[in-house]
Amino acid sequence: MNISPGASRVEKGTHTMSVEIFDGHDSAHNDEAYLGWVADHPEGYIVNTNATINPAYMVLHRCWCEDVTDKQRYEIGAYTQRHYAKVCAESQEELREWVKKYGRPDGSFTGRECRCLRRTQ
Repeated sequence: MNISPGASRVEKGTHTMSVEIFDGHDSAHNDEAYLGWVADHPEGYIVNTNATINPAYMVLHRCWCEDVTDKQRYEIGAYTQRHYAKVCAESQEELREWVKKYGRPDGSFTGRECRCLRRTQ
């Protein structure tokens, strides 16, 4: 299953939630755009997933987590232009709805909880 680049709307009752998908598809969805979104949404959340959606790999992070934002550790292109995509939103609930839509009906994330979710910035 491929991710559609750009903003995605998830309907939840009468409230529409918005997620932004960065998959390296074009310059509006590459590492530079992704890191810009992260800078503009410091309290937001990120699901790190494969470039081709894989419900077995959807790991939740905070926007300030070094595992998914450290510019010193990774060369440009490493976040969205190779094997990974980032799905970003301002709340965990928005991302839970997104993972439900893309293969995890219970709305859970995969893997061990990242250390960034156990501490404050």
